[in-house]
Amino acid sequence: MITNKKGFTLIELLVVIAIIGILSGLIIVNLSGATDAAHDAKIKANLDQLRASAEVYKVNNNSYGSTVSGTDCTNPGTFLASGEDGEKACAAAHAENTSGTIAVNILTGSSGAYCVSHELIGDGSWCVDSTGYAGPVSNCDSTNRTCKLD
Repeated sequence: MITNKKGFTLIELLVVIAIIGILSGLIIVNLSGATDAAHDAKIKANLDQLRASAEVYKVNNNSYGSTVSGTDCTNPGTFLASGEDGEKACAAAHAENTSGTIAVNILTGSSGAYCVSHELIGDGSWCVDSTGYAGPVSNCDSTNRTCKLD
């Protein structure tokens, strides 16, 4: 006697659903790392924009502004003055990682200097300074206003 059996058994369906669930879980875990990398890339891009704003400010004002050391993007009398492009770029970098620390150090005068660093979500901090450096750092040196590597 030949039986005409059509369809899948319950066991076969459960195995397929389990495999799909495992694969979905792996994909979601991998995407979270990509999200962190994207936020870090935005922080770096915003700090590069901040550096461009600082140089434009220096050309127009013959300095980067008044001497400042702190953890705030809004500093009156500097290229980070409220509403200016530098402050907007700084705030945008900080918005990508609000739990991260930002360090701002500006030295006044025509031969002044600055460095601004921000913690990345992945690992470490990213810094830009008036020497043209943009890269990973251990801190933003408040004495000579440069990105300091250990």
